[in-house]
Amino acid sequence: MLITAPSFNIDSNGHKTPIDNGFFYAERFPTQFAKANKYFKLRVDKGFCILYHRRAAKADSKSAQLINFCTIHAKKENIMNHELLNLIEINSELSAVQRFSQSKLATPESVLEHSGSVCLFAYFIGNQLIQEGHSIDMGQLLSKAIVHDIDECLTGDIARPIKYSSEEIRSMLNEIETNAVADIDDQTYMNGVLNKDWLTAKVGVEGSIVALCDVLTVVYKCYDEIIVRGNLSMEKYVVGIGGLFVSKVRAIQSELDKPSPFLKKLSGDGKLIVDNIIEKITTSKGSNFL
Repeated sequence: MLITAPSFNIDSNGHKTPIDNGFFYAERFPTQFAKANKYFKLRVDKGFCILYHRRAAKADSKSAQLINFCTIHAKKENIMNHELLNLIEINSELSAVQRFSQSKLATPESVLEHSGSVCLFAYFIGNQLIQEGHSIDMGQLLSKAIVHDIDECLTGDIARPIKYSSEEIRSMLNEIETNAVADIDDQTYMNGVLNKDWLTAKVGVEGSIVALCDVLTVVYKCYDEIIVRGNLSMEKYVVGIGGLFVSKVRAIQSELDKPSPFLKKLSGDGKLIVDNIIEKITTSKGSNFL
């Protein structure tokens, strides 16, 4: 596909100076070209696609001096159409990324399914705490829950031993994840809302609930695979999960203004379920499991 684009330099006052007409070759729609090329980003302004050079924007982010804009003429309805296609593609990519990649599962779980489980658990836990009189913002809670792993539609599910093997690797991956979510925010025209929800997904009391639900989905998956289906390949994920679950419950409790009977019971129930999983493994494999 040949895309013709009149180009401009724009100074710090916003004045445009025409340059020679530019040409971009892309096999798919402009947003796909922008997504595939890390040096370009696409925005929409008054019915036009604006494709600009990412490196120039980063180099002069404070002064916005001499950033080269390439305006691609397109009908607004086509742009809005592609916004929907971007959402469909993100949904598809999240459904394609499989979790627990180091184990062979009886029923594979995608990141999309995991995100749905986190939302469901968060919905019930948040409402239980509200019924006890605690202040929980359900809109914020569910927004954080649904996007907490959205970076994985571009990065994939990185195995935990690799992800946290060193501070250097964790820092490098964090930069990749941050850039990935910024790109998704741009592609979906969320104007920073998605980016903010992702960055604060595990911050505050709502974020602590998301962190608990994230662990709770692992407990659920271990129970489903090991207890229900007799698949012991998940045993590596059971080690330490009980203690982690309890610590996440305590983190929520520490942010509440009064004790929660519901959280106390939840902590005990979670430990009991984990103990049942461990008993199943030790019965099958012997007492040397842990």
